[in-house]
Amino acid sequence: MAVLESVARAYAGLKTLSVEMLSVTESNHAGSSNRGGQRNKAWFESPDRVRIETGGRNGMVLVTDGIDWHTFFTLPKRYLKRSSVRGRPLPGEFRPEHAALFGNPPVFLFPRIAERVKSTEILARDGDSILISVAYEEPDHPLVRLSSPVQYSIDAKTHLVSRIEGEVSMRMPAQDETTVRKHAVSFANAVVDEPFAADVFTFVPPADAVEGPRGRGGFIGGGGGGFVGSGRKGRFENRHSHEWEGDTLVQTYTLRMHGIDVTFERRLTFSEDRSELKVSETISGPAGTLRAICPCLWYRYGTTCSSSRIGVRPRGVAGSDRCSARCRRVRVHGLGPARFASRHG
Repeated sequence: MAVLESVARAYAGLKTLSVEMLSVTESNHAGSSNRGGQRNKAWFESPDRVRIETGGRNGMVLVTDGIDWHTFFTLPKRYLKRSSVRGRPLPGEFRPEHAALFGNPPVFLFPRIAERVKSTEILARDGDSILISVAYEEPDHPLVRLSSPVQYSIDAKTHLVSRIEGEVSMRMPAQDETTVRKHAVSFANAVVDEPFAADVFTFVPPADAVEGPRGRGGFIGGGGGGFVGSGRKGRFENRHSHEWEGDTLVQTYTLRMHGIDVTFERRLTFSEDRSELKVSETISGPAGTLRAICPCLWYRYGTTCSSSRIGVRPRGVAGSDRCSARCRRVRVHGLGPARFASRHG
């Protein structure tokens, strides 16, 4: 523990730090293997200013100046802004309770490296470096956990981390299948307690970037892919994301098919006491936008509705297991009433 505590003190006492990182990930699943790498660079100025740049086609720039938090995604070109929250962990800070050694943004600050430790073992020691194996307590997060001890290479002079190796087990939400990935992160060209250029922690969005909504949680996640159509006719592509807009969770799914883009947006808003959920849906395509605010989509937890098939009963339909509203009429912006394509029951 003495080694880890010296590392924690070194990071806690930093005035500034800039460092380059190379992250390498390997996975083996169902007879196939994948290996990928990413180069990143990070800057830190005490107590709460951080800039992280991740490379690649799906790169990201994250900047916080202690007042505002900016996140820019290169694909699609979109940026988000939200206020910094006092006491919230900084981007790039190691959080042992979340097994957050290998993620995005990458970890490069280790003032908490000695927390939640079960055991340590010195594997090697020479004049310039210490190799130590560290086992952490099981994380609170049920989906991601460190499935092996973490090996840290520590610079014996600066007490900074120069390399990390470990395995992370990931379980997909609502599934039992688990994927194990091997990670290695190397840190190079570290510069400690030197001044930075004045604009390092200033974010200026590209001229063609679009600003996203300013929510309490910002951008949570997303992804996409492609697949071949039925009968191998055509190719389809999709992209999905989910983010907070105030107290509303916004889920967006864009499907590119036969040369057109169709976007499905679902907005889920909880009541103040969290006992009810309001759901509205929007479908947008080349011909316009269709918005459905369905009376069946006000749900109260703990009862059932066979017509909605999601395990809860619409509000105001007490004593019945069927939905009294047919949800057949919606409003099409600029076009007047229209028939909804589907029907309950």
